[in-house]
Amino acid sequence: MKRLGDVDLPPGMMLEQTGQALGRASASRMALSGRVVHFAAPALRRITLASQADSGWLPPATAAALHALRATAQAPTLLWLDGADHLHCVTAWDEEAGPALACAPLWPGAAWALATIRLIILEDV
Repeated sequence: MKRLGDVDLPPGMMLEQTGQALGRASASRMALSGRVVHFAAPALRRITLASQADSGWLPPATAAALHALRATAQAPTLLWLDGADHLHCVTAWDEEAGPALACAPLWPGAAWALATIRLIILEDV
């Protein structure tokens, strides 16, 4: 099962983890006792979901649903259960390296598309 938000992704779509940590969020607060308490969030990671030349193509309805999801302000949840890759996390769209969602037709005029989705993992669920 591969799902981003409420959109089911094709089984042939591949997950590419860049392994690039974007830093670790942290905060400090003073407890009522006067002791300083430190909170640390997990390191943020970039991932890319991509269609391949021979698999993972998006039908027109799925591409439209992804564009609608991209237009909302919500952080989509990614559920990725594929062999050894198991992810269930809250993500954000990653616009730094290019468009966060890019769909290109398989050939000129084709309805099915090759897609690249760039995300940042914010937290594991």
